Amino acid sequence: MNCPHCEKELPGQTCPQCGQPTLEGANFCPQCGHQLALPAGEEPKLIECSSCNRPLLPEFDYCPSCGHSRHAEPEEQDQDQDDFTFDPSERIACSDGLCIGIIGPDGKCTECGKPYKPEVASEEPLDTVQEETNSQPEEKKEEESDSEPEKKQEEEPNSRPEKKQDTES
Repeated sequence: MNCPHCEKELPGQTCPQCGQPTLEGANFCPQCGHQLALPAGEEPKLIECSSCNRPLLPEFDYCPSCGHSRHAEPEEQDQDQDDFTFDPSERIACSDGLCIGIIGPDGKCTECGKPYKPEVASEEPLDTVQEETNSQPEEKKEEESDSEPEKKQEEEPNSRPEKKQDTES
């Protein structure tokens, strides 16, 4: 195979499927897509993740499958995980009022990025606020359904104009 710019001969091999030249180190034939064999004596350039045992390239600092750091000591990582416990009932809603985000560990909203202002927002956990908002529409619906017949009764006499009868004939 020749370089398209300088026409110099490039090292490579031929595809056993279609016979077209391929570049050295190519895993697949660019013409037919056939998987090429590794040159004799060359081992795959992958290592195993110490956490999930999946293959990964040695250039990676983190495993793409599980996110484990290749360079972190297992004791340090386990200790960090033990210190962090997340309780979903302790989430705090954003104090913006228009945002649906929650306050992250850095004290800022995860959606809009605004800092948390406790004097603006209630300090109740998010689950409590959601329970209150979910119960309010039901109460309002009951009140509305009770008051609707009264409104209809009030509107009915006024909404029907009486026809004046001509007594003059």
